[in-house]
Amino acid sequence: MSILALMYALFYFFYRNKRYKVIVFNYYGVLVTPLHYGVMKYEWDCGLPKEFLFDILRQNNKDGSPVHQLLNGKITMSQYCKDLNQLALNEAEQSNTMLPENFSIERIVAECIDDLKMNKEIVSVMAKLKRSGYKITIICNSWIDDRNIVNSSISSKIKLYLKGLANYYFESTQIGISGPSKEIYQYVMQQMDVQLHELLLPSKPWSCNENEVVHGQITTKKGIKIHFVEKGSGQVILFLHGFPDFWYGWRYQIPYFTAIGFRAIAIDHRGVGLSSCPPNVEDYSMDLVTEDIIELMDILDIDQAILVGHDIGGDVAWNCCLQYPDRVRAVASLNFPYIPPHPNMNLLTYIKQNPSPLQYYIYFSESGKFEKCLAKDIRVSFQNIYTSTDENDEKALDGREFNLLDMDCSSYKLKLIEGYQRSCFMTKEELDYYVKAFQVTGFTPSLNRFRNAQKCWKWQLKTYGKKIYQPALFIASDKETFLTDSICKRMHDSVPNLTCLRFDCSHWLHSERPQEINEALDKWLQKIDAYDHRSSIFV
Repeated sequence: MSILALMYALFYFFYRNKRYKVIVFNYYGVLVTPLHYGVMKYEWDCGLPKEFLFDILRQNNKDGSPVHQLLNGKITMSQYCKDLNQLALNEAEQSNTMLPENFSIERIVAECIDDLKMNKEIVSVMAKLKRSGYKITIICNSWIDDRNIVNSSISSKIKLYLKGLANYYFESTQIGISGPSKEIYQYVMQQMDVQLHELLLPSKPWSCNENEVVHGQITTKKGIKIHFVEKGSGQVILFLHGFPDFWYGWRYQIPYFTAIGFRAIAIDHRGVGLSSCPPNVEDYSMDLVTEDIIELMDILDIDQAILVGHDIGGDVAWNCCLQYPDRVRAVASLNFPYIPPHPNMNLLTYIKQNPSPLQYYIYFSESGKFEKCLAKDIRVSFQNIYTSTDENDEKALDGREFNLLDMDCSSYKLKLIEGYQRSCFMTKEELDYYVKAFQVTGFTPSLNRFRNAQKCWKWQLKTYGKKIYQPALFIASDKETFLTDSICKRMHDSVPNLTCLRFDCSHWLHSERPQEINEALDKWLQKIDAYDHRSSIFV
C-alpha cells in the first residue's frame, strides 16, 4: 500500500471514529523527513566509515549530555556544534580516521536542516482531519538556533506553515522535555485537558512493503545465500521469523524501530523467501542456522545485535545467546520459551514420551506429510493458519480451534470456510505476498528445521548447564495453551535477567497486536539502556 493510500485510509478511520478528540503528530520523521538522513548522506559523500558520526552521537545521548541540553534549551546550537566538533576530532585521531579538510559539524547540521522536506501527503490528511473537527497537536524536538543565518531557511518556513495548521504546538525547548518519552505525552495531555482514551496515537503502526526497505544478500562460507532487508541506522535489531513465515512477518516492527533510531534487519532463514534452499534435511540443523546469523553479522560488520525472534526464530535467538554470547546484546522471544537440552534425550523423543500441546512437533518431523497438505492450496492454507482472536475471525471460523494434528492427507481439513477470505490482521495484498513467496520455495525446506532433532540435541549439549545472562524478554500469547505461567517461572533458572509478559492474542501476536508488542519491546529496550546506542538524536 502506498503512503498516500495509507494516509487516506487513516483519514477515513478517524472520520468514522468520533470518540477521539485529539490527534498527535510527531514533527521529525512523520510530518518532516528525519534529520539523520543528512548525516548518512554526508558520511557517504565524504567516504567516512559507516556510522562514524552516529557512534559519536550515541556516546553522548544520555540525560545531561550535549544533545539533551540542546533539545531542552539549556545550550544553543552553536555551542552544541562546537562541543560535538571537538568530540569528532578526538574520535578521528584515536581511530586514525581521515576527516575532510573542511570538516565542520556546524556545516553538516546546516546541510541537514536545509535538506528537510515536508511529507505533503501526511500534512494534507492532517489538514483534512482538522477541517473534520479534530484537534491537531504537533510535538517537536527543537533547539535555540543562534547560528549566523542570513536568509530564512526552508526548515523555518516549513515550521511556520505547520504551526499554522496545528491547534496545539509543543517544542521541547519551551517545555523543557524532549521526546520520545512518556513524560512529554503526559505533559501534552495535561495541557490539553484530555484523557488517554481521547488522545489518538494510531493503534496500528505503519507497515512496510518490499519497496520500502533495502534488500541485500550475503553468501556464507558454505555457499548459502541469505537474503535480508534493512532500514535505518544505529544499534542493530535483528528480527528472526518463525514458521511458516519470512522477513515480511516483521512488517510492523521494521518502520517502528527505525523511526525511534535503530537499524532494523529482518532475514529470510535458509529455505525461505529469497534465501538458498539446500536439498538435504541435515542442511537445516540449528548449528548451521545460527552460523548463518553470525556470518551475516560478520559480513555486515556488526559486532553485537539485539535479537528478536518469533516462534522457531526465538529458538534460534536463544541458541545464538549460548553459542555466541559476545555477539548478542540482548534477546527477545515471542511465543518460544527457552527450553534447556534434556541430558538424556532429544526434544522430539521427549515429546513422544510426554504428551503435550507440543505434539505438532511429531507431525512436522514426519517427512513429506505436512507439506503435502499445505501445498494443496497455499492460499487456503495461509487463510487457515493466519487467524487471530478478533471476534470477526472467530465468528467466521465458527469458534473452532485450528488443530495442526488433524491435518492428514486422507481427510484434508484445510478448507475455505464460506465467506472467510483472510484474517482480520492481513490485507489481500499481504496475503498475496505470502502466497507468492511460498509458491517459490514450498514448505519442505522450512519444515526440515524440525527434522534434525538428534543432531541439534548433540550440538546443544555443548552448552548444557550454561545460563543465558543477556537481558532477555519473553512474550507469550494466552492462546498458546502450553505457555503456562510455570514455564515462565522455570525459565528464570536458566535466564536470570528475564522479563516475562503475556498478551491475549493469537500465535501471530506481532501482527495481530503490533502496537502493543512494539511498545512492550520499546519499554524493555529502555529498561536495559539499549537506547544509549540509537542512531538519531532528533527523533
